[in-house]
Amino acid sequence: MICGVGELESIATAGTLVHIPAGSIHWYRFGDAGAETISMTSQGNASAMYEAFDREGSWGETSRERVIALSAEHGQSVVTGE
Repeated sequence: MICGVGELESIATAGTLVHIPAGSIHWYRFGDAGAETISMTSQGNASAMYEAFDREGSWGETSRERVIALSAEHGQSVVTGE
């Protein structure tokens, strides 16, 4: 998985802990093989957003448009790079 926080971009391999300070703009991108992650968030929008993602089913079953809509419902922005 490639992730970025502010101006810093790095590759997170198996076992990597990525700390994202509260309120930081950040992103992540999975390779063709995908990835497994554990996300720990504090209370608030991000935590509620990930719960909503979980209710929707797996990433492969949820459309990109729905992921973007769910993010927006929780005050989060998705930058698609398009």
